[in-house]
Amino acid sequence: VGAGVTEATLSLYCVNAGGGGMVTVSFATGAWKASTVRYNNERPKQGEVIGTVTCAKVGDVVTLDMTSTITAWLGGKVEPNGVYLTTAATDGTDFGSSEAEKPEHRPALSVTYQPAVK
Repeated sequence: VGAGVTEATLSLYCVNAGGGGMVTVSFATGAWKASTVRYNNERPKQGEVIGTVTCAKVGDVVTLDMTSTITAWLGGKVEPNGVYLTTAATDGTDFGSSEAEKPEHRPALSVTYQPAVK
């Protein structure tokens, strides 16, 4: 039997709370490149909702259970194109990116798994 994901958590550092609005996290349903995606151009397509997070204030770290998401990617049920974050707030919420100066401000995905049984 193959290895199985027992827990996966996405952690995001809040750079701009954007008025504390709810952020919806969905599957990205198409391929995309971080180097070309901007707020004002073509973005990946938004798929099924995974969950929501709310950034109450700058400096907060919000977390989202990604266990079923990682399992769906590994099981081939959904293409592993990443996630899509959206908000209806007029002052959008901002999270630290992979280019954040401080490593602790970068997104982090922690995955715990049960090794394969031989």
